[in-house]
Amino acid sequence: MEFFVIIMRLFLQLCIAVWNGMMRVVNAIIGRENAKRIEKNNQISRGVIEDKSVPISSVFHDGCLRNSIISGSEEFVRNLMLINGIKNAYSHNYPLIVLHESNTDLETLVQQHISDSIIINRKSSIFDPFFNRTENEIIKMVLSLGKKEYGLQDQTRYAIKGMMEFLKIKGKKPSLSALSSCPYDDLYDKLDDMVKKRKITSSHAQKVKSFLSSGQSEHVKLESFLVDFKDECERILISGATTIYDLTRAVEEKKCFF
Repeated sequence: MEFFVIIMRLFLQLCIAVWNGMMRVVNAIIGRENAKRIEKNNQISRGVIEDKSVPISSVFHDGCLRNSIISGSEEFVRNLMLINGIKNAYSHNYPLIVLHESNTDLETLVQQHISDSIIINRKSSIFDPFFNRTENEIIKMVLSLGKKEYGLQDQTRYAIKGMMEFLKIKGKKPSLSALSSCPYDDLYDKLDDMVKKRKITSSHAQKVKSFLSSGQSEHVKLESFLVDFKDECERILISGATTIYDLTRAVEEKKCFF
């Protein structure tokens, strides 16, 4: 009788062990399938393509029509995927603005595949952030960029108006270089001298002086902002270029701005 009880206990323990083993296998299979389903859903929600069998030429059929991140593999492979997306988008007449950090290989690919692309680099300095901008656009740009770090107040707009009026009298277009080197404190005397030489009327000079006076309190901060801004843009500022483009014009003309 005792022997029978021992056998039954062993048999029961064996059954329990087999059952537990089967449940672990089933749970592992279910967990693996759930993980695959979750990863697939995550890839769909993130717009991720993860398939080594997909040829580069088929990744972007219609260009990059949504925010995309190309990651992994060698740099030349990433560049080939980027140029594929750029070419396809350009062929569908989408304006393109490509921002990069000294990626000369990608730059070369763009020049090879898109002959009328607009390249901005150290060899082709054709960019000024204020070029072809209206007075209001320049004022908004300066205030939005300089309010937080430089503490520019709304009166800054009058200082800018005064400097731009002076540049206009001198026959110069407003540019970052021109504004950053504008001798603010000397403008009053220069305006008086212009009146004496009958280059402008006294009422015109008074109008410009009124702007300068209203923005006088912000002049020092504005000067610091413009000098620092120019330093940041120094490598891509206009340097005697004959053909100058700006972002708005490039977008309107459906260009590839690189």
